[in-house]
Amino acid sequence: MTTPGSLLVASIVCLATFGSTLLGMLIAWSLPKEHFSAEGKDIIKLGLGPVATMSALVLGLLTAGAKGNFDTQRNTLLQIAASHYILDRSLARYGHDADATRLLIKSRLTELADLRLGADKHKETENAHKIQTLREDMMDSVQQLTPGDDSQKTIKNQAIQILTDAARLRWISSNTEEIGLPMPFFVVLTFWMSIVFLMFGLLAARNLTVIGVMFVCCLCVALAFFLIVDLDNPRSGFFQISDKTIRKLIEQIAH
Repeated sequence: MTTPGSLLVASIVCLATFGSTLLGMLIAWSLPKEHFSAEGKDIIKLGLGPVATMSALVLGLLTAGAKGNFDTQRNTLLQIAASHYILDRSLARYGHDADATRLLIKSRLTELADLRLGADKHKETENAHKIQTLREDMMDSVQQLTPGDDSQKTIKNQAIQILTDAARLRWISSNTEEIGLPMPFFVVLTFWMSIVFLMFGLLAARNLTVIGVMFVCCLCVALAFFLIVDLDNPRSGFFQISDKTIRKLIEQIAH
C-alpha cells in the first residue's frame, strides 16, 4: 500500500497535529493545577525530547530520500536522452539506408514523450502497453537494417546495444516510481508528530498568539510531508521532471 496524493497527506497531517495541540490545551485546562507542577512539566519535557528528536530525524531523512529519488529520476531521463542522441548520430554515420529508421525513432520518441510526461493515471495499463509497443517498434526498425559492410554491421550492433541499455534504464526508473513510500510508515510518523504536538499543547499557554504560532508550526510539518510525497512522484506531482530535455532531443535528431 502506497501513500495517497501529496495534498491529501499534508491536509491530514496538519489536521492531526493541530488537533492534537488543541486537545493538549483542552486536557491541560481540564486537569487540576497540581498535575502541572514544575516536576510534572520536567517529566513531560523529558518524554517529549526523544520523541521530538526521533520524529525530526526521520522526517529529515525522508525529505532527503525523496529529493534523492527525484534527482535520480531526472538523471535517468538525461541518460536516456543522451543514449538516443548517440543512437541518432550513430545511425547518421550508417548512411542514407538508416534515414527511415532515424525518422521512425524520432516519431516514436515524440509519442513516448507525450505518453510518459502527460500520463493519465486512469489509463496506466493502456499507456504502458502503448509505450512497450513504441519501444519495440524502434528496436525492430534497427534490427531490420541490412549492413553492407563491417562498418555498418558495427554501427547496427552498437545501435541495438544502446536501445537495450536505454530500455533497461527506463524499466528501472518506472519500477522505482511504482514502489513509492509505504502508507504504514506515514501513519506511524504522523502519530509520532501528533504526540509531540499534544505535549506542546499540554505545556503551552492558552491564548490566540500561541494557538496561531502552533498552527504555523503544524503547517510547516505538513508541508514537509507534502514535499516528501510530491518529490517521490516526479511524473505526477506538483514538482514534475521537466520535459525540456526530451523535447530538445527530438528537435535535434534526424536532421
